Amino acid sequence: MSIAVSELITNFVQVDDFAGVQYVRDEVGDDVWKYIVVDRGGGNYAVFQLAHLIDRLQAWKGDAASASGASLDQIPGMLDGFTAAAIDINSDVSTAQAKKTAIKAPLKVVVCTDGG
Repeated sequence: MSIAVSELITNFVQVDDFAGVQYVRDEVGDDVWKYIVVDRGGGNYAVFQLAHLIDRLQAWKGDAASASGASLDQIPGMLDGFTAAAIDINSDVSTAQAKKTAIKAPLKVVVCTDGG
């Protein structure tokens, strides 16, 4: 049994780990609830929202605006703090098992891939 497609969150944008803060902000647009997904390699993904990015920027530079030119991989703890293993939607993992896995993830969500 695989993960039910109806359980998937599709409100996300995928960016590279070297994406600039301003680029990420532009990709998110006005939807502050949109998830930002970064492929970390090896089946791991960082998943966070704009508020988490702003918090990390403020902790790092004092205010988010002063770090708008930084890339995600330059921000201390940004990607590592939100990284978890993905689940292949076509695997034998059920929706219930995926939800149990998600509980252990930083934001209680897990990335589901389609064969990769």
